This record gives sequence, structure tokens and C-alpha cells, in this order.
Amino acid sequence: MAALLIVALLMAPVANPADGPTDSKAGMKECLARLSLDDLISDGDGVTKCLREYGGNGPKDDLENVDPIAKKVADDEAEKYSIASTADNYDPNAVCVQAALTARAYLDAKMPVAYDRWKATERRRCAEADRTARARN
Repeated sequence: MAALLIVALLMAPVANPADGPTDSKAGMKECLARLSLDDLISDGDGVTKCLREYGGNGPKDDLENVDPIAKKVADDEAEKYSIASTADNYDPNAVCVQAALTARAYLDAKMPVAYDRWKATERRRCAEADRTARARN
């Protein structure tokens, strides 16, 4: 499964240079090589980071029609998620809740692509929190 994901990502077209700075597929390969197996299979955040840095022609939100204050609020929530997900005292429940708050902030900002991505992150993180809670019982 992970091998298919890696192959699909490596075959993905590199972003149009007009979309912003990008590096070659070699950069994508190096980025993916640095990820752990857990990043590739269960978490997916590392793969998302590689795609963001090295290309991918996925859908993008129309930022011209987004309220800058709502976008700032959503970006702040995403930063809080990043802090919660990398904290030394990692709490799966806190990460689940922060992912939900971030998804809601992007929905409020009327950024459907970002909302969909964060909703998927929310599902993944809340499933992890559920598995952790069940393992404790």
C-alpha cells in the first residue's frame, strides 16, 4: 500500500512554475525518502508537506475572494495544530480537537480545498485518539 502511494506521488506532475517556486522530482524523492514509514501510512502529514514543497497540481483555493481576517484566523488555528501535534506531551485528543477547530476555521473562511484537507486530517487524528483511548481501557 505504501509503495503504491509513493509511486503515485512520484508520478504526479510537478507544479506549474507560475504557481510559485518548485524543485524537481528529485527534491520530491529526497523529501519522501526522509519520511518514516509511519508518516507514509498512518499520518500522511509528511507526504502533504512534500507535495506542498515540491509540486503537485491539486486544486487550490481562490485566495482573491477570501476575507483576509478569516484566513488569518484559520492560519492561526493551523499553527496551533502544528504546535499541538509536535508537543513533547503529545495528547491525541488535543490534536483531534485542534484539527477540528482548524477545519472549521477554513470552512468559515470559505476555503473549501483547505477545509477538505483539514477535515481529512481531523478524521485521521480523531481515529488515532479513539484507538489510543481504546488501548488504554
